[in-house]
Amino acid sequence: MDDKIIRVAAGNAPKIAFWLEKRGGVALWQRINPSNLGSIFVPAKQENGEPTQKPSWQYADAPERIITDPNEVRVFVPVVVARFHVAVRRSSNGMMLKLTDGSSERLRRALEKHGPTSNYYFDYDEVNNCVITVQKEEKTLREFMLKK
Repeated sequence: MDDKIIRVAAGNAPKIAFWLEKRGGVALWQRINPSNLGSIFVPAKQENGEPTQKPSWQYADAPERIITDPNEVRVFVPVVVARFHVAVRRSSNGMMLKLTDGSSERLRRALEKHGPTSNYYFDYDEVNNCVITVQKEEKTLREFMLKK
């Protein structure tokens, strides 16, 4: 796998294309908060042309890199493969809702069954539904935008 390639969901592709064209590219920021690791994409420049500031205290002082080449962006199209009800419980401090142990196990098995490109989200329009998606196809950003 090429480390220079970033992958974005189809719903985010138009925004990424706009940032590449009008906002100086896409800045990849890594979180440094050990309890909330991950990364986000933001426009490289603000609307006034100034470099985009650090998104919050959780992120490094500078972006990991700035992507300016649309060939470094791939778009994946997620497809729903499963949907099921999950049960929730209050966390020990009562401030959050968490999946029950049984629902956590059901989610883990579903992700394992559908492979490494599977992902999930919770559908709040339907009470406590978990939706499993898999990556259907991957295209370059240019190919994806031409078909839109």
